[in-house]
Amino acid sequence: YREALAALLWPERQTALALANLRSTLSRLRRAIHDQEAEPAFLLVSADAVQFNLASDYRLDCDELAAAVADADGGSADAERLATAAADYRGRFL
Repeated sequence: YREALAALLWPERQTALALANLRSTLSRLRRAIHDQEAEPAFLLVSADAVQFNLASDYRLDCDELAAAVADADGGSADAERLATAAADYRGRFL
Protein backbone atom coordinates (compact mmCIF):
# COMPACT_ATOMS: atom_id res chain seq x y z
CA TYR A 1 0.00 0.00 0.00
CA ARG A 2 2.87 2.38 0.68
CA GLU A 3 4.11 2.00 -2.89
CA ALA A 4 0.62 2.77 -4.21
CA LEU A 5 0.37 5.86 -1.99
CA ALA A 6 3.83 7.05 -3.02
CA ALA A 7 2.96 6.56 -6.70
CA LEU A 8 -0.29 8.46 -6.24
CA LEU A 9 1.43 11.42 -4.57
CA TRP A 10 4.57 11.47 -6.76
CA PRO A 11 3.61 9.81 -10.06
CA GLU A 12 6.52 11.39 -11.94
CA ARG A 13 9.14 9.93 -9.56
CA GLN A 14 10.77 6.53 -9.64
CA THR A 15 9.50 4.18 -6.93
CA ALA A 16 12.55 4.49 -4.67
CA LEU A 17 12.45 8.29 -4.73
CA ALA A 18 8.67 8.39 -4.25
CA LEU A 19 9.02 6.10 -1.21
CA ALA A 20 11.77 8.32 0.19
CA ASN A 21 9.49 11.34 -0.28
CA LEU A 22 6.69 9.49 1.50
CA ARG A 23 8.93 8.62 4.47
CA SER A 24 10.08 12.21 4.76
CA THR A 25 6.57 13.62 4.43
CA LEU A 26 5.16 11.18 6.99
CA SER A 27 7.90 12.10 9.42
CA ARG A 28 7.14 15.83 9.05
CA LEU A 29 3.41 15.21 9.30
CA ARG A 30 3.77 13.14 12.47
CA ARG A 31 5.86 15.91 14.05
CA ALA A 32 3.35 18.59 13.00
CA ILE A 33 0.36 16.76 14.49
CA HIS A 34 2.31 15.56 17.56
CA ASP A 35 1.52 11.99 16.62
CA GLN A 36 4.22 10.53 18.87
CA GLU A 37 2.63 12.15 21.94
CA ALA A 38 -0.98 11.28 21.03
CA GLU A 39 -2.55 8.34 22.80
CA PRO A 40 -3.58 6.57 20.72
CA ALA A 41 -1.64 7.84 17.74
CA PHE A 42 -3.47 9.54 14.85
CA LEU A 43 -1.60 7.52 12.23
CA LEU A 44 -0.97 3.79 12.08
CA VAL A 45 2.23 3.36 10.13
CA SER A 46 3.85 0.04 9.29
CA ALA A 47 6.38 -1.13 6.74
CA ASP A 48 3.53 -1.93 4.35
CA ALA A 49 0.74 0.54 5.09
CA VAL A 50 -0.27 3.97 6.36
CA GLN A 51 -3.73 4.58 7.72
CA PHE A 52 -5.65 7.02 9.86
CA ASN A 53 -6.45 5.69 13.32
CA LEU A 54 -10.19 6.06 13.86
CA ALA A 55 -9.65 5.29 17.56
CA SER A 56 -7.53 8.44 17.97
CA ASP A 57 -8.77 11.66 19.59
CA TYR A 58 -9.52 13.57 16.40
CA ARG A 59 -12.14 16.03 15.22
CA LEU A 60 -13.39 16.60 11.70
CA ASP A 61 -14.86 19.94 10.74
CA CYS A 62 -17.34 18.27 8.38
CA ASP A 63 -18.60 16.00 11.20
CA GLU A 64 -19.01 18.97 13.53
CA LEU A 65 -20.95 20.91 10.89
CA ALA A 66 -23.22 17.93 10.19
CA ALA A 67 -23.85 17.45 13.94
CA ALA A 68 -24.62 21.16 14.42
CA VAL A 69 -27.14 21.07 11.57
CA ALA A 70 -28.73 17.83 12.82
CA ASP A 71 -29.02 19.12 16.42
CA ALA A 72 -30.30 22.62 15.58
CA ASP A 73 -33.77 23.50 16.83
CA GLY A 74 -33.70 27.23 16.11
CA GLY A 75 -32.31 28.64 19.36
CA SER A 76 -29.62 31.32 19.62
CA ALA A 77 -27.11 28.77 20.93
CA ASP A 78 -27.75 26.76 17.77
CA ALA A 79 -27.03 29.79 15.60
CA GLU A 80 -23.71 30.35 17.36
CA ARG A 81 -22.76 26.67 17.10
CA LEU A 82 -23.72 26.61 13.41
CA ALA A 83 -21.73 29.78 12.72
CA THR A 84 -18.67 28.34 14.47
CA ALA A 85 -18.97 25.00 12.67
CA ALA A 86 -19.45 26.74 9.31
CA ALA A 87 -16.43 28.99 9.88
CA ASP A 88 -14.29 25.97 10.76
CA TYR A 89 -15.59 24.08 7.73
CA ARG A 90 -14.66 26.90 5.35
CA GLY A 91 -11.16 27.20 6.82
CA ARG A 92 -7.95 25.97 5.22
CA PHE A 93 -7.76 22.30 4.37
CA LEU A 94 -5.77 20.57 7.12
